[in-house]
Amino acid sequence: MEKLPILLSILVTLLLLAFLLNPRLQTHQTITAGAEVVPLIRLDLPDPESVMKERMERIESVCAELKIPETSGYTMFYFPKFKLSWSPVFKASSTTWKHFFIDHILPSSANVRGNHYSFELIRKYKLTKGTQNAGSGRKLKWKQEPDDSMRFTVVRHPLSRLVSHYRKTLLNAIDEQYFDKKTPTWVKPSIILSRENKNWSKEKRASYAKELSDWINRDITPADSPDNPYLSMPTFCELVDFILFTYQTKHSLMDMNHHWRPASILTSVCSADFDYVMKLENEAVEMPFLLEKLGLTEYADELMNSKANPSGTKNVVGTDVIEHLGQLSIEQQTKLNQIYKNDYKIFGYEPIFVNVSNMVPS
Repeated sequence: MEKLPILLSILVTLLLLAFLLNPRLQTHQTITAGAEVVPLIRLDLPDPESVMKERMERIESVCAELKIPETSGYTMFYFPKFKLSWSPVFKASSTTWKHFFIDHILPSSANVRGNHYSFELIRKYKLTKGTQNAGSGRKLKWKQEPDDSMRFTVVRHPLSRLVSHYRKTLLNAIDEQYFDKKTPTWVKPSIILSRENKNWSKEKRASYAKELSDWINRDITPADSPDNPYLSMPTFCELVDFILFTYQTKHSLMDMNHHWRPASILTSVCSADFDYVMKLENEAVEMPFLLEKLGLTEYADELMNSKANPSGTKNVVGTDVIEHLGQLSIEQQTKLNQIYKNDYKIFGYEPIFVNVSNMVPS
């Protein structure tokens, strides 16, 4: 009997070694999306320094091939306390980092009137283009930024960002009757675009649109006008139709809402000369490495356990992403993936196509 604990310990050790050495066990829960198998969680990643080096080399190489010009639809902040320059990618840990910088560079009085986490509070740290110190070899130059600052950003699969924005904005609505936060500007036009009946009279169009505004402003409920088809939450398909319609109309990625604007445009990654570009999907492995390089190791627990963005999974393709993309037609999915073709090439992501009828967990 005395040998039993020893035998159990040996057995557990052998099982653990078998798990770590068996490549079939190193990819958890995959989903067949179209003809591709998309891993959700990778446990066999190489060391983060090699991953980061390979990614930065890829970015430089692909950008040289694509010859993407510098864009104006992005923002760079510089925080002297940390000697860090940061370009936010919305729905890719931007709230976590924004909260962190506000908490550590602003006085507690910044919490006045519940305004604590507004980007307006760090407006003065936003960099403006201009002549940099002569010693800088960076392509993109900023005023007020020293040569030795470290530039970084965090990216995420673009379709995961889009689904995350939709879920956070709409699925948190109170009883699906009202929006519990400031209503995004795309809600009203997306509803009208998808639901307007060309046979309606001019008066009916105006009346329904007025009631839609009243509903968004919480002045009425859907029960007050049951015949109005506008008075319900936009579907994910309607959001995608709106995105595709506005892109087809304007032919401009820079004019897109920042929550789904391609990260390559949002950060001007091909011109910004970032020192580090982290993937949110690999946060567990890459964040400790990034924090060490940025000199923020002492804040690891705060940044890695932030509750700033509790919605959804950070995996490449979580079940929520699959579920929402599965609502789209193949045509919608194709056009949507086309918008993010440069993000896929630059950051090493793959397009996602979901056909619900043949989606098979493995």
